[in-house]
Amino acid sequence: MSNLVIENNYAKCWIYNYLNKEYDSQKYDCWMHFIEVQKEVFGVEGFEQLKGIEEFEDHKEAVDYIKSQNILKLWKPVYQPHGIVKAKEGDAIVFEMGNSATHIGTYVDSNRHKGVLHCSKKHGVILTNMQNIRLQSKYLVYRIEENI
Repeated sequence: MSNLVIENNYAKCWIYNYLNKEYDSQKYDCWMHFIEVQKEVFGVEGFEQLKGIEEFEDHKEAVDYIKSQNILKLWKPVYQPHGIVKAKEGDAIVFEMGNSATHIGTYVDSNRHKGVLHCSKKHGVILTNMQNIRLQSKYLVYRIEENI
């Protein structure tokens, strides 16, 4: 599967299909965005246990439900020596506050674009470079090696 889109005879990174989509706590939050990217770009299927998250009244309720499904236990944590994590394109970047997953995005390393593609309340879908992520957040990297 190619991660490039051809438009006007030049290659455009797949992230442009998602950038600037608006956040909506009931229809398009970080988890719904993550699932959409995983399905459409990386061909990951099996998010059925999360079906219906768009029906929750707010983001916190949806996150609590996701945690109750233990979805992160189905993915392989990526650890590297000395705390340096080498993410690869498509990996889940899970932001934490305390010991709780609060936000999720997809690692991008494609066509000169590197960082985390994620959907925030304030900005909608954005690409944030890893340096800013490291400065602002505690995060874990998970590799989704097969369909859930």
